[in-house]
Amino acid sequence: MPVPLLNLPTDLVEEIFNFLQLFVQSSCSKRTRKLVKSKVANKWKISSLTSTSIYLKGNRREEYRFKIDEYPKNCYCSTVSIMGSILHLTYPNEAVAQLLEDLVDVFGCRRAPFIKASAFNDFEKFLDLCRVLIKKNLEVRRLELDCKNKDMSGFIGLWKQMKISKIHISHSFWVTIEQLLECTSVKIELEDSELTNQDVDLFLRKWKTTGTFSKLQMLEISSEEIDKKSKILDMVPPIGIARNSERRVNRGFDPQDPNIFDGVRINKDDGTEAYLSVKLGAWTGVQFLVVNPASTVMEE
Repeated sequence: MPVPLLNLPTDLVEEIFNFLQLFVQSSCSKRTRKLVKSKVANKWKISSLTSTSIYLKGNRREEYRFKIDEYPKNCYCSTVSIMGSILHLTYPNEAVAQLLEDLVDVFGCRRAPFIKASAFNDFEKFLDLCRVLIKKNLEVRRLELDCKNKDMSGFIGLWKQMKISKIHISHSFWVTIEQLLECTSVKIELEDSELTNQDVDLFLRKWKTTGTFSKLQMLEISSEEIDKKSKILDMVPPIGIARNSERRVNRGFDPQDPNIFDGVRINKDDGTEAYLSVKLGAWTGVQFLVVNPASTVMEE
């Protein structure tokens, strides 16, 4: 006897069908997808995302894994592991981007967790994922890019359209000051950069203007192009407090929160306080920390 799924109350639907079955049901038709979405949307969040799998966690802390399987015979098969239940799915070209789009459509997820581009053997699949993140307006909590031996031209146009809370880029020689000025992330880390004193000076003067970079908490740039030949904010590098003293500024109460040693204080035009440190030597680069009045801890 057919089950009148479209007429059942939400609680009963969740009693009859488990989470994975609901996702399978959503693929039957546009009508059933709309129904399932109305029953389960906004109750789940993405807890992990790789090149072949996406994990979703619910309000009751249960976790499910959606895994792309290369064998069509395994499609819609479910298995159980110590990590929880797994639903095997097949997609053309094993595209995790399409899987993400389907999960967001059904379950209404709004944020993506830590994403590491190096986990994608095919960089084009990573770019496809970025396009879906933009299309579905998903915020990425942290994105790590290792750009060694990669053509970044395809990513540059996507970057400024993405909502990325924290971004870490290794081999960031391709990042220009124009791209940095367009970045809206909370925390920015650039390794192996080719940005110069003049670039850093331009960025900091732009930051000082009221209304700019309102979300920025931390900027760190390692660059061998930083030197003592030209000034940054009218100061000659290295920039820091006197060698016979030490000051550590931590933006929060947790040791993992952004922190900076021996920085000099600078102020935005609206009074916002920040600390700047420019080092030359074994590590050459810039550290810039914006103070959070509610939680910043200073140790002298």
